[in-house]
Amino acid sequence: MEEGPVRRNGREVAEALVADAEFRERLVKVALEKFRLDSETALDLLQETAVILIGIQQEIHHPRGFAYQVFYSRCCRCMEGQIRNRKLLAEVPLPPSAPPGAIADGAAMGAALKQALARISPKCRQLLRSHYWEGRTLNETAERMSTGKGSISTLVSRCLSRLRRILVWVKP
Repeated sequence: MEEGPVRRNGREVAEALVADAEFRERLVKVALEKFRLDSETALDLLQETAVILIGIQQEIHHPRGFAYQVFYSRCCRCMEGQIRNRKLLAEVPLPPSAPPGAIADGAAMGAALKQALARISPKCRQLLRSHYWEGRTLNETAERMSTGKGSISTLVSRCLSRLRRILVWVKP
């Protein structure tokens, strides 16, 4: 892949990325070392980067730099998703001493979570879905739900508390 102010469209940059093994290895190394992602995820993100580049119609002045920025942002979004998933699971802990028949594995946890979500209000479900599953910020969620930006954090906390209380008693 050429350096400097070469002008190319997104498809040409993607083709150059696919053809340049050394540059691909450098990008994967960034994902492995800086973001601590596994190699399979890094390769997936590299493919996503190429797909994104293909869709860009405008001229790109610095192909390598632009490809790096797209790849880096994909890595950041991947890390945000992993952190969000860990945070959600950390906020829904099992009771300290699990009663007989308590949630034992991931599949049972998923079933229990579905049951618990069915028992909270539709507004809470929508709020949690928007923020945690769809990855919207609290401000975006507040705008989407026509709720005040100052109260959205409190609403999310209350919804999570309700979900936690229900989850303690749900048995799959």
